Amino acid sequence: MGITSNFDENAIRKGFDAFIDQVEIQQIKRLQLFGEKSVTEARNNRGYMMQTGALLSSTGYTIFKDGV
Repeated sequence: MGITSNFDENAIRKGFDAFIDQVEIQQIKRLQLFGEKSVTEARNNRGYMMQTGALLSSTGYTIFKDGV
């Protein structure tokens, strides 16, 4: 008499995939929060002399997932 499983392997895979999706969503939210705070900090507490406005207008961030 051996041990037999009473679960579906595909159900476990779906559970892991759903978990990974939620982790990715939370990571993107954290990166977005960090990006917004970084831009705010850079614009409010700039440590450079504003001459043309080019540095201020180029301050920003981008989040890529799978190259997109």
